[in-house]
Amino acid sequence: MLREPAQIVLDVHGIGFSLTIPLSTFDVVPAPGAICTLLCWLHVREDQLALFGFATADERQWFQKLIALPGIGPKLAIGILSGIRIGDFREAVLNGDVKRLKSISGVGEKLAQRIALELRSAVTGSAPIAPTNLQPAAAGVYQDAVQALETLGIARVVAEKNVAKVLKEHPDLGVSDAVQKALSNG
Repeated sequence: MLREPAQIVLDVHGIGFSLTIPLSTFDVVPAPGAICTLLCWLHVREDQLALFGFATADERQWFQKLIALPGIGPKLAIGILSGIRIGDFREAVLNGDVKRLKSISGVGEKLAQRIALELRSAVTGSAPIAPTNLQPAAAGVYQDAVQALETLGIARVVAEKNVAKVLKEHPDLGVSDAVQKALSNG
């Protein structure tokens, strides 16, 4: 096992997997030769497959939320998670502390504002509220479809807009059909 601040190579039954990791994960990874369990995320691009490793589910979850935002790729997300403890990050987002977010390397004023605005619902855990112009039966479908799209990495604002549009046109859809139509309309 190779162990560096931003990268670790795990030997899994004789195959070496290179993972990019945040500094918080590096701090808890044992010395080379020890058994190590990490939660992974495979980022797939047209020309590249990249593995990212995390010590906790919370770190991986915030990484996924960050890369779902426009303009934030995996490397910047790892940089953000390396520049602030998860608890401090959660608190800065909840309080809209743009100054604290700006102090992270690679995060400017506009990006800090967007992170604070778009990730606030992730911190509070609030369920999406269905628009009032939807039929009552579609309100439950709306919440479930928005949450499903967020799980797929779609930003909450985009998911809410697309699902509301789909359910306004087709109020009798189930969750899976609403998600499929919202994805094709996005």
